[in-house]
Amino acid sequence: MKYYLIIAFVLFFALSAQAEDYDFSKGELTLEKAISITLSRNPGITQAQEKINQAKALLTQARSAWLPRISVQGSAMAQQATVQPDWRPDLRITENLNDYKASIQGSFLLFDGFSREFRIAGASRGVAKSKYMKENTRRMLIRAVSLTYYQARIAMEKMVIARQDQEFNQILENHARIRYEAGVSPESEVLNFSVRALTAGTNFSDAKNQFETTCITLAQLMGIEKPELTPAHIPARKDSVISLNLPDPEKEIAFALEHRPDIKALDMGIAALKKQYQASKASFFPKLALVSGVKYQYQDEKANIDEEEHQAYAGASLQWELYTGGQRKGEIVQAYARLQEVTQQRKQLILSLRSDIHSAVVSANTAWNNWNNRKQIALMANTIRDHVEKAYKAGKASLARMNQAQSDYIKAKSAASTGKLAYLAALVELSAVSGRNLQQPGS
Repeated sequence: MKYYLIIAFVLFFALSAQAEDYDFSKGELTLEKAISITLSRNPGITQAQEKINQAKALLTQARSAWLPRISVQGSAMAQQATVQPDWRPDLRITENLNDYKASIQGSFLLFDGFSREFRIAGASRGVAKSKYMKENTRRMLIRAVSLTYYQARIAMEKMVIARQDQEFNQILENHARIRYEAGVSPESEVLNFSVRALTAGTNFSDAKNQFETTCITLAQLMGIEKPELTPAHIPARKDSVISLNLPDPEKEIAFALEHRPDIKALDMGIAALKKQYQASKASFFPKLALVSGVKYQYQDEKANIDEEEHQAYAGASLQWELYTGGQRKGEIVQAYARLQEVTQQRKQLILSLRSDIHSAVVSANTAWNNWNNRKQIALMANTIRDHVEKAYKAGKASLARMNQAQSDYIKAKSAASTGKLAYLAALVELSAVSGRNLQQPGS
């Protein structure tokens, strides 16, 4: 009775797991399509565009220094004035009056030590920097969605292999049950394959959980608010012809130095900081401006009479701050330190880039060799498993040998399937490090 309860439980688990299988053959999501959706819907792209808009607004502010300034002022006040003449200390005159003032003034900056030119040039380079940063956001999103895509593919392969392992052990379980009922083999052989089928079902559930969580992450990168595991969101189990075509590391480094957007963004950032440094030194020069305006004042009920004044003026204004308590020097030192900081950041990035490209090439080459070796191992393990299965059914091989042969085959097949995707993921990493992924389809 115990034996039949165990068998029933295993069959129930297998059937319930099969009911939750995905039809991977209908998966429609290609890597190129996933990249295209990500670049069109991910909020990171919109954020990067808004940073460009901010930089353009700063450039507009800097350019406004070449335009005149026009300001208008006005006031209306009720006043109480008390006057005590020096020539007559005992006399105090108090008056209540209404005072109205209005003025309009225009100014145009002629010279400020070329600070205006430096700030405009710096802001212009800031716009270029923000555009390169948007490209770098695209580069990193392509890398992220590609790696997540292949992680989902790896989970899919694990699910397929776990299901095949379960079905194979169920076949052997049925064969062992026939032999047990015929009194040829013990009950333990039937339970052995039942346990192994149950273990394979558990492996399937683990892979299924990994697949679903990875697909949720993939949908998040693609900007999909409510992900559904429909064919449109399931990666397609199709790959183009794969071959080994690894580039020369030094050529990849040269390409990255010329094309990687984060390096270009740092170059623009350094150029902008140089202009800011020059603008800070310009504060030692005087500021010369043209000014002109009109003033009007009207007072009523002033000593029983109304008073009205008009004034127009035009001329030049000079302002020269000779001493600021060390403020200007502090600003110059700060600007120079910031420039040196970003310059060192660029040097650090170049060192990391060289190391990353060499490592990515080595990793891709290793993944390729491992994949080819694992394909051969899986092929031989399958042949061994088939021979052992025939021998076991003929009563010439032990149960332990059958278990070992099946375990070896499943491990080898899993390693071969994931090894192919690991090689593709290594190529993704290499193209991201060099910046070539911005040129691939879908980007």
